[in-house]
Amino acid sequence: MTHVQNLDYGFPLVVIDNFYNEQDMEEIWDELNFLCHPRKMKRPEDTGGAREVDSDGSMKQKKSNKGIFLSDAYTNQFISNIVPCTERLFENKFAIFKNHPSWWFQNINLPSSTVLFSYYENGDFYKAHSDEFVATMLVWFYKEPKKFEGGDLEFPDYETADGIPKVEVRNNRILIFPSTIRHAVTPISMKEEDVGKKLGRFCMTFGLFPMSDRESMVSPSDFLTDTPSDSDSEPKLYTPPIITPK
Repeated sequence: MTHVQNLDYGFPLVVIDNFYNEQDMEEIWDELNFLCHPRKMKRPEDTGGAREVDSDGSMKQKKSNKGIFLSDAYTNQFISNIVPCTERLFENKFAIFKNHPSWWFQNINLPSSTVLFSYYENGDFYKAHSDEFVATMLVWFYKEPKKFEGGDLEFPDYETADGIPKVEVRNNRILIFPSTIRHAVTPISMKEEDVGKKLGRFCMTFGLFPMSDRESMVSPSDFLTDTPSDSDSEPKLYTPPIITPK
């Protein structure tokens, strides 16, 4: 059964568990197994990841993983199995999100997106970064029983009574939050015997933005820059003025 949590960590966040049904999951795993292949998956520098300045002044990636944009895999992304399944989230003007009390979710209407498939194995991570969209939606999968530790999502610029907000990675879990909120993927650890068997952390990232004259999903190159991320500066908050980072 689908379960929706409307959270507030100083910024609005919706967590949805078990959104995809059994048939969806069969089709999604067919696609994930197809895409997760060394010939298809690209290095971090080829998938538009956030960058930072290294000690020698050069630019380096903030992430260690493999990935591919669906626009590179398919001429029409609706050929994908996961995209049509996920479109149900956007029915009735994003009705599933409207129960969140935040004004941000009450006004959300972001029908366009670009989609990145990422795979994390032993030692992979993604340091704190923000995204170049309006909303970030993350969709997580892994094969059960789970064969790795880590891979949770942290929000390092905020703090609760229990410390930095963290959302545990779970199979068939969806998160959506403002893209300007910095977030980080904790390092993955796996047994050597499980490496290379597609037993790691799968993530589909939907970068959501308002409809424009481009009409639909756009090329990821529109969002690539050569400037470093603001990882050491105050976050640019797409939240009400009363929200204050720690």
